Amino acid sequence: MKKKKKKMKLNNRSVAWLVIGLSIIAFRQQLDDFEYFVVVVVAYNYTLYEPSINLIHKTCNHSDDYSLCVTILESDDRSLTATNGSTLAWLMLTFTQNKATQTLAEVKQILKKEEQSMSPETKRSFTTCNDVYELAIQFYIPAAMTAVSNTISFVDGRKEASDAFNLFQTCGRELFESVGTGLVEQDTLLDRVKFETHLTSLALDIMYGLY
Repeated sequence: MKKKKKKMKLNNRSVAWLVIGLSIIAFRQQLDDFEYFVVVVVAYNYTLYEPSINLIHKTCNHSDDYSLCVTILESDDRSLTATNGSTLAWLMLTFTQNKATQTLAEVKQILKKEEQSMSPETKRSFTTCNDVYELAIQFYIPAAMTAVSNTISFVDGRKEASDAFNLFQTCGRELFESVGTGLVEQDTLLDRVKFETHLTSLALDIMYGLY
């Protein structure tokens, strides 16, 4: 009785390793020892992190700004071991939190430095930004991060992130209405607020893909 030959099945990773291995062998003579070591390490890391990289691109493909989404997530080494979308949402929220904290520090600095020379309208705008940013940073973004990291409720996480988004928008409107008051820092600050509003939107895009 003839034994049936087993067909060898190659998945995408096996094929990738095969191609990379053959390429390394083909160019081995053209590389010195250090260059050869670097190539092997890069090839190994690529195949090791390939599932997480694919997850990042798949997740960001559903966002409003694919390129920015991928750039931000891949800039954090923790994304390279991500196995689910909730981790990526948490990382995006963390990035947003860090940027917003820097902006709040700038708002406080401007208030401290320029408060006496500000018009009542401008002072109101900066005070509003200070207050809403403190709310977003201290309560809403951390609550959203907790919700997605513990998978307590993605619905609750989206609500908290949406509230943070609205708070950033409030600051942006206030600053936009008082543009042209002579504060050089204000235009730059408005751009930062717009950026953080956009970051929160990207986090929401990721979170809406969670179930």
